[in-house]
Amino acid sequence: MSAGTELSFPCKRILYHNREVPVLMQNENGPCPLLALANALLLRGSITIHADVATCTFSDLTSLIAEYMLDDTRNRLSETSAEARANQRQNLTDCMATFPKLNRGLDVNVKFDKVDSMEYSEDMVIFDLMHVRLLHGWLVDPQDHSTAGVVAPLSYNRLVEKVIELSSPGKPQPVSPPPAAPAPARRTGDQEEDEELRKAMALSMQPASPPLSPPPSPPAPASAGRAAAEAMVAQEWLSASANQLTYYGLEQLHRHVREGELAVFFRNNHFSTITKHTDGCLYLLATDIGYLHERDNVWERLDQVDGDSTLCDGTFSAIDLELRAVSAAAAAAEAAEAAEVAAAAQAAEDAEAARLLTAYGSQQAYGGHCCATSTAQLAGAGAGGEVDADYALALALQSEEEQHVRQRQQQQQQQQQQQQRQQVQRQQQQYASQNRRAGGGAPPWDEPLGPQNSVRGRRGGAGGNSGGGSGDCVLL
Repeated sequence: MSAGTELSFPCKRILYHNREVPVLMQNENGPCPLLALANALLLRGSITIHADVATCTFSDLTSLIAEYMLDDTRNRLSETSAEARANQRQNLTDCMATFPKLNRGLDVNVKFDKVDSMEYSEDMVIFDLMHVRLLHGWLVDPQDHSTAGVVAPLSYNRLVEKVIELSSPGKPQPVSPPPAAPAPARRTGDQEEDEELRKAMALSMQPASPPLSPPPSPPAPASAGRAAAEAMVAQEWLSASANQLTYYGLEQLHRHVREGELAVFFRNNHFSTITKHTDGCLYLLATDIGYLHERDNVWERLDQVDGDSTLCDGTFSAIDLELRAVSAAAAAAEAAEAAEVAAAAQAAEDAEAARLLTAYGSQQAYGGHCCATSTAQLAGAGAGGEVDADYALALALQSEEEQHVRQRQQQQQQQQQQQQRQQVQRQQQQYASQNRRAGGGAPPWDEPLGPQNSVRGRRGGAGGNSGGGSGDCVLL
């Protein structure tokens, strides 16, 4: 098989007993025995796949299994006798020969009395060497005595042969007595007499002998009927258990699978990895390719014989599919509503931008140079065609910001003027108070103002207007 057509298995990382473990998912051939066996070894930690590997090829996987098998066999050979070592080497050789069949299927001939009862073949050697049990749940209930008496002692192949014998055209029929021979034609005259005479002479010449024993009787009709009845029972049981899992078999699986054991479960010619959790339930590893990107879908609880299983996550907790569907629908509705809200907000923003642009265009050089500059930018932006809404909004916001700046500047100027007026009033009150104590004349701000908007004041003694220097006070 060339590298371009070599089969491969996608790798998925799951949570198993508080550690991240890689498991392999199905390819187009479905759950082959190699997949189930490899996943049991991966979960057990006997083999591992690097975290960077997204797909594992068939040859890489068989190499991993063969390497583990050789190491394990080598360790065991050092502790056994020569005969046991020879046996183990032969088993190893037989196992290597089954590798090409692992991707297609194995010859499994189950028996219907125990969960691990199967007709031995070379294909079963690999499970022994990997220390992984191969189990099934296709068992007949021993309390059904009539059915168990027919089915339990047989394997699947022998039971099918019994049914085929019943339905085939050449099936044995109850033997009926042979028809009586036709009476010979009567003879007349001397011919009849001569014939009787010859018979009598021949009989008289023979020595006396005991009477001859009768010929063997055909099979009794009761025996043939019993075989047909058993075939009918076998056919009815195969039809009733066509899903290859019975309630008695499920009960026996719960009884014989150990807690924490990892085994391979055979059903309907498919192989799955099976384990028993601490809650006492059986779980099958969910390797369907549809679960590859669903991290939570890890196990299927095996508690029904009709295939109606429960999906569980890596901690073996049941997943509420209805709740998940409702949550998904709610999330989709919320996303749609968010998209509608975003679209409405965008439309409102575009309308506001258009309004601001219209208001901005109707202004008449309100902002002086800044407005003129922004108007020139707007005209330049619209010279090549329609003005972009975002650009228009930016210009409008710039205009508003400029207005806010001018308003702040005016407020600051008004505050400064108010502070200056308050300062002058304080000076006036101080001067008037000093003048009254000194008995002076009129305050200097009562005099007429000079051409330079200054107030002249004289500093003098008690006499009033004579003397001293002068001071200026700016009036606002």
